[in-house]
Amino acid sequence: MTTSLATVHAESLPGDRPAELGVLGSILRDPEVAMPKAVALLAAEDFGDVACQEVYRAMLRLLHKGRSIDTLSLISDLRANGKPTNITGIDGSLDDYVIDLSYLVPSATNIEGYASRVRETSMQRRLIQTAGRLAQDASTPGAEPAQIINETMHALAILAESGAATSNLVRLADAVTRNHAALGGDVGKIPPSIPWPFETINRFSLGGHCAGDLWVLGGDEGGGKSTLTYNVLLHVARLGCRVLLVSYEISQFQLGPLFTAVGTGLVYSSVKPNRRLQHETGRTQLDLMGQQKRNTLETFLQQADALDVDLLTGYPDLTEIGAVLARAKAQGRPYDYVAVDHLHLMPLDRHVRRDSGLEAQIRGNANGCKELAQRYETSVLLLCQYKDNRDYDEPPTINDLKGSSAIKQAASLALMIWIDPENRDRKQAGDREILAKLCMPKNREGQDTRYVPLAWELAERRMTEVEE
Repeated sequence: MTTSLATVHAESLPGDRPAELGVLGSILRDPEVAMPKAVALLAAEDFGDVACQEVYRAMLRLLHKGRSIDTLSLISDLRANGKPTNITGIDGSLDDYVIDLSYLVPSATNIEGYASRVRETSMQRRLIQTAGRLAQDASTPGAEPAQIINETMHALAILAESGAATSNLVRLADAVTRNHAALGGDVGKIPPSIPWPFETINRFSLGGHCAGDLWVLGGDEGGGKSTLTYNVLLHVARLGCRVLLVSYEISQFQLGPLFTAVGTGLVYSSVKPNRRLQHETGRTQLDLMGQQKRNTLETFLQQADALDVDLLTGYPDLTEIGAVLARAKAQGRPYDYVAVDHLHLMPLDRHVRRDSGLEAQIRGNANGCKELAQRYETSVLLLCQYKDNRDYDEPPTINDLKGSSAIKQAASLALMIWIDPENRDRKQAGDREILAKLCMPKNREGQDTRYVPLAWELAERRMTEVEE
């Protein structure tokens, strides 16, 4: 009897368990070599075997926490996340299963081959599942063909672009190129994507932060913008990318003590008076960085010391940022990812009239950041603040950003951090961990989407995606 596409069961979908085990074994053999290559190609959902998926998910958690990926850490993490005795699909104890993984392969040499095979079977499964949904939707009485076609094409577009790897490791996964070409796409126009440490963001952004794209991250003062950004930058750098952080929240007077304390020298500094936006008022630049933010930056720089991360300070305008990017590109070591912290502290660009209004100045800097992303084929994350009069008890929208109309035009994706009243009270009471929500009011399709729940470990200055 022929099986209907709409009734395909999980056990009948294609998979390659030996290749999945090969990926996990390679990572345990040589995590520093194998893990970045695996992350560049695979998400946890790409593993068809439930046990392999759970183990890989645990490896990702260890990576995001900056911990060593070894058998003992892996077993401990699995137990801490609800796997006290066994995982579905494992014969025997959890300890034996993880230990056996480390002896499956002699080296990590073939990690890319294993990962590519896992990725191919994952895409096969997703194609079958998409076709099954198409068959089911099309057979529903009263179905609208145009809507079904649009939804199916959107799903195929996500499938075609998902898995695009970082610009340093693999410009585009082979499977992405083949499927994009099969859909009639121009392979030469597919931009490389850099995945974030949050799987939901990567899924809704069609694979990650594309080169040439400007993303905006909004939040209240002290609401986690910098913490989340530092987490993203460390994740991106660990994938092998070169990262530049442009910070306007640290003054040249603080550089000496700060960099003596952390013992690192990865800094460009063009010392000059702060040329703030004409209509911005408030504290002096020396006062902008409080002790908590300073500690967060110190922690980030300590973790980034062995990675390819640079810090640009001294209040550079767009022209000066562009000069740094141009020099790096000319030297053959371009920046893959740039974060600017933040838009409303950026100095007025020398090409913008001094008597222009605040909205025009914000528009000039936002559009300028987008132009830098496109000109130097890099991904740019621009941090922004909310308006002072917004309702803090309600989830933010893009209209809550200062200069929202200008940001709407420049950004291809907007992300908004929100802490609800209950968790805000917990934070003020000194709790070590609270729940933050990363809302996505604008994505590539221009649609409103759901939020991503994040566990914010305040003492460790770490954010990780969780299930609510």
